[in-house]
Parts: sequence; C-alpha cells; structure tokens
Amino acid sequence: MAITIGTGAARAALFESGSNGTVYESNSINPDTDANSLIVVTIAHVSGNGSEVIDYNSFTFGDIGRDPGEGTAMTVEVNSTDVFNNFYAIIAWLKTDATGTVLVDSDIDLRGAIIDVMQLKGVDQTDPVPTNADEQSTSTSGNDIDLTTEFDNSWLVANSSSQGSDTGPPNNSNGTNLHQGSTGTTGFSDTKDAASYREIASAGAETANFTWGSSIDTSQAAIEVKAAAVGVVLFLRPDGDDTDGRWTNENNGLVLFSSIDEVVADDSDHIRSGDTPAADICKISLSNPVEVDANGAHTIRYRYRKDAVSNPLDLTVRLVQGVTTIASWNHTNIGESVVEAEQTLTAGQRANITDYDDLFFEFEADQP
Repeated sequence: MAITIGTGAARAALFESGSNGTVYESNSINPDTDANSLIVVTIAHVSGNGSEVIDYNSFTFGDIGRDPGEGTAMTVEVNSTDVFNNFYAIIAWLKTDATGTVLVDSDIDLRGAIIDVMQLKGVDQTDPVPTNADEQSTSTSGNDIDLTTEFDNSWLVANSSSQGSDTGPPNNSNGTNLHQGSTGTTGFSDTKDAASYREIASAGAETANFTWGSSIDTSQAAIEVKAAAVGVVLFLRPDGDDTDGRWTNENNGLVLFSSIDEVVADDSDHIRSGDTPAADICKISLSNPVEVDANGAHTIRYRYRKDAVSNPLDLTVRLVQGVTTIASWNHTNIGESVVEAEQTLTAGQRANITDYDDLFFEFEADQP
C-alpha cells in the first residue's frame, strides 16, 4: 500500500525573534480512522546565541492544553547536531489514530525553531521506522544525507537545518517539500530549514540533497517510513493435524489437513466426522504468514454439508490461537447441500491475535 499524507495534520510553526517560551503545542490533529497512521514531527533549530546546547525535555501526544511531559511519549528517532552544537535537525514519531496535539518541551526558548507536524497514512504498525540516519556538513553548499532503505514503497523523510542571513532555505532534491522556510531573524536565531518526503519504490541506497546558497555548516536527519502491507493478499492454509478426534479423510484415513488444503475447492477429498457425533472435534494447524497486516481484513472461508442419511447435525467452527478461541461460528441443523461460508473477523477479534504462527481451525460436530 502506498503511503499518503493524511488530512489530520500537515502544518508548520515558525518561531521568530523575541521570547516565544519553551513549550510548543500544535493544532489539534484528527487522523483518519483506521488509516494505519504515523504522526511525524521534524524540527530545525538554531540556538539563540550560537553556543547554547539545546535539550528537548519531551515530545508527547495527547489532550489539548495538557502540561509538558503529560500524554503519550513520542519516539525521538534522530537528533542530529552539528560540530558546534548550534544547528539541530530532529525527527520524532508516534503511531496513533487518536485525536490530540503534539507538545514539544525545550529547556531553552524556542526562538529560531521551525517545527513541522504531519500525519502519514498507510504506515506499517509493527515496524514503522526501520532505519534512520544523521549527518553534519561543514562549510559546504551541497549537503547530502545518505540512508539505505530496507523495504519497497517506503518513504524517505528528511530535513536540514542551518542559519545565516545571507542565504535562504535550501533547494531540496528529496521530493515533495513538507516545508521550506526561514524564521527571518538575524544572527544565530535565524533558522533555515527544508523538510521533505519522497516515495522509494525499491529498497536500497538513497540520498537526499539540500543545496544551500552559500557554504555553511548544517545538520541533516532522515528516516525510512515503512508502508503497510495492506492490499497484499496472504493465505493461511491447513498444514498439519493437531487433534483428529473421530474425524477421518475421504479414505477413512487419519491424515486430515491435506484433504482440505487445496487452493481451488475439490470435493473428491474432504474430512468427515464420526457417526452420531457428540462434541467430536478435530483441530487443524494453519501455515505461518511471511508478513502480517494486523489491521487489514481477515477472512475465514470453509465449506460444509451433512451426509444424506444423517440425523440432524450441528457444526461449530472456531479460529483458535493455541487454546484460546479468537472467533467461532455455529451452524445448526445443517443441510445436505454444500454451503460455502465466509466469515470476517471484527477489529476486536483481530486485536486478540498475538501470534499468527499459532493459529488453528477447530471443527466440532454434534448430533442434538
């Protein structure tokens, strides 16, 4: 699935000269529901007097108007500082579909800071930021940051930070500008910034280049944002017997899974409960997925019927993790014609799956 900019946030805050306080709170961010969201914050900051070391006490996400440090802590992925400890390029992130604000708390005045906040949709929720990089350049106009991405269809998000009244924001070859600006003040508090993003079709070595108007010192930060596997259809099929009960295959044999593992349904092989079943259960293991999209649709498909000569029969089908039932479906007084069942797990049922390598089907036959 391609990563896209969400409607929740794509904005910048510029802190110019004068006192602006040590805390920044973004506008309210309202991510698209069930969008596999990632909130990304990029900061370019130049210390106000050219020598102060800037410490950010906390990056949090939560309710509007909260105190610094309250809310959910964001992950500070990169904090790139030049050799003189003057120019900072920082990237932080948080997985969330909740509504709230980003709160940045610094130990010094935020004069000269440029803070960008955006919501990305379609981001992998297990490993959203697999790689990062930071680089510093001294007295040069061409400032690159190199990063080797690990996954196809990722995004490279990068920003560059410097200062100086003799040059504007850099030209940016990385892709789409999230923001390109200057605080417009003079001296060391005049931060120049370019934050950007670009889709990377194939994993490998990548470079984001920022070309400045003159030779200056800079800091660069970059992250890879991994795309969710939505749209990739994965099938888990029967791959072993755990419990046979009184069930047998079409040849009255005791190997069950290979009679129900075909890609295209074939009624020449099947499994069958014992006669006059009473809580007759078989348990069949499922193959392990190579990749998991925990937020994507989970669909269960199976086919069933009873023998023509059978008395009334009930069938219960369960999806089980280990010994824990994730979902179950009851079919009472089943008929003699084949029924093709298709069940979709709810969000709550999907959330209860913690180990996709430990999933089973259970089939229970009962004669009431």
